[in-house]
Amino acid sequence: MIRGFKPYHRPLDACNNRLDNRLGKYVLPALGYAAVILVCVALSTGCGQSERPDTESRPLPSHGGPARIVSMAPNITETLFALGLGSRVAGVTRFCLYPPEANNLPSIGGFLDPNYEAIAALAPDMVLTLPEQDNARRYLDELSIPHETLHNRTVAEILDSIAAVGALCGVEARADSLLGDIRQRMAHIAERTADSPRPRVLLSIGRTRGTGSIRDVYAAGKGTFYDELVSLAGGTNVVSVPGIAYPELSAEGVLHLDPGIIIELAPELAGLNSDASRARSEWDTLPGVSAEREGNVYILTGDYTMIPVPRFILLLEDMARLVHPNAF
Repeated sequence: MIRGFKPYHRPLDACNNRLDNRLGKYVLPALGYAAVILVCVALSTGCGQSERPDTESRPLPSHGGPARIVSMAPNITETLFALGLGSRVAGVTRFCLYPPEANNLPSIGGFLDPNYEAIAALAPDMVLTLPEQDNARRYLDELSIPHETLHNRTVAEILDSIAAVGALCGVEARADSLLGDIRQRMAHIAERTADSPRPRVLLSIGRTRGTGSIRDVYAAGKGTFYDELVSLAGGTNVVSVPGIAYPELSAEGVLHLDPGIIIELAPELAGLNSDASRARSEWDTLPGVSAEREGNVYILTGDYTMIPVPRFILLLEDMARLVHPNAF
């Protein structure tokens, strides 16, 4: 085992609690919710991904797509609204905070603990789920409620899910327009960074704060949604622990890897400038790390940083500007 790393293998129940609380708000399936992520980060956020196949989807209504949709995750809600389908959304989870209009919709509970009576009372003709929600699909089958599963563990899956929702709801033109904008912006980043060196990047998706030092850093590992973003931004992920998506990294581990750039994702610090400053200052306790010596430690607090949604392009652009400041 590489010095300074510990596998992130917590009991499933404990992991689910962590997911539905901290990351429920910022759903990362990149950890399984993170996966938030990559969640979901499941969302890919390190809780592991379901090995069981998705429940077979039910037939769609024959009148041009579903008119009453229940969204079972924040990234799904955001995709629906991004495609102009807000008026069709009948219910959302309590973690669906974006766009603001979603706050006014009926709540069906959490990502992992939905209220099925509340869902049935909304009389949906379609419920949209993520792959991790096997239990939800079984209950929906028992209630004879149609459902579809969207995937978002990779950039390609996010783009495919936009197209899938567009086709499902008869708004293909809107989906094509949104996808065209995202792909154009991705191509711009690729063009601007193509001939540049690829700096070594450590991406932190969570850590223990408030101790005055660096500890318990959960870093994005190889094969995750965030690892993909580091590469697309023109960087090289310094974390390459085999078989561990989100290893726990100690201060010693950070020193051992010696990244040239450190990017910490902390949407919970949005608007809390003093807290964000204190979080940044804790990295000062690692003066031996190249990123700290060179002033290349950054904290991103955008609410889109922990949710694999259409706004992932904003995070990618943020990261590209930090990894290659002279290119933009």
